[in-house]
Amino acid sequence: MKIVGNKECDCSFMDIITPTMICAEGNADEGTCYGDSGGPLQCEQDSVWILAGVTNPSSCGTGIAPDIYARVSKFQNWIMENVNGTDIGFVTFTSDGEDKDSSFLCSGKDIGLFYPFGNEDIENPSVDDGSSNLVLLEEPFVYFGHVYQQVYVNNNGHLTFDEPLSQPIPNYLHSQLNRDIIAVCWTDMDNRVNGTISYRQVTSGRLLLAASNYLNQYFQNLNFTASWLFIATWDKVPYYNNPQSESTFQVVLVSGQKHVIYTHALWSSRSDHISCRGKVK
Repeated sequence: MKIVGNKECDCSFMDIITPTMICAEGNADEGTCYGDSGGPLQCEQDSVWILAGVTNPSSCGTGIAPDIYARVSKFQNWIMENVNGTDIGFVTFTSDGEDKDSSFLCSGKDIGLFYPFGNEDIENPSVDDGSSNLVLLEEPFVYFGHVYQQVYVNNNGHLTFDEPLSQPIPNYLHSQLNRDIIAVCWTDMDNRVNGTISYRQVTSGRLLLAASNYLNQYFQNLNFTASWLFIATWDKVPYYNNPQSESTFQVVLVSGQKHVIYTHALWSSRSDHISCRGKVK
């Protein structure tokens, strides 16, 4: 794992990294995952291993964004006051490398395949064919002329606005023609054993700039400025009755001076089911 400076790390998470955190990154499946909380991030100095961070998973080994840890040095006083009966030793750790982070600036143009997810997201219940509770939108969202102020994140890979939709397979779509549905990857999924389905809203910070730049890159005459994002993520969720499979995809609703929908999807599958790939706008 490579230690990542806080300013560089915050380019992936957009205004949530604080001095009490330390970031590290590796390839996909090399980082932390849910259930690893409390595990160590250790750095070697003169053949001595130093506990630099304590695991606080923000996502699950995606290799897309750094992992976030609690920075132990910032909690030295608390540790000394609360941990008894154990010899505790603190040392000064000095890097011999160049401090590039002090002058690091985010471009705001490239946030990778996924928008940041996991940290401070609201998670859906672990229920087969389930849904989120009613989500009140912090800004109205216009979808094909309809103005919505609420949404549901359905476990089976789609969004609805009027009420939850538990149907796992769109085999009765003809009966839903008068209903607005954003079907990112509508299929039979099951988050009861593995995977996390979560969502968040963004109304400030660099992520709005990143979304604006991203859209204007593809629609050069749009001159779009984002003021609100709704990010829903299905992270490593398996198909129903196939716990060895896993799929990760995401939908981002963007609102601003003009109203658009932007969906962003990645699909990785270890099964024979239908799969969705690529980016759709």
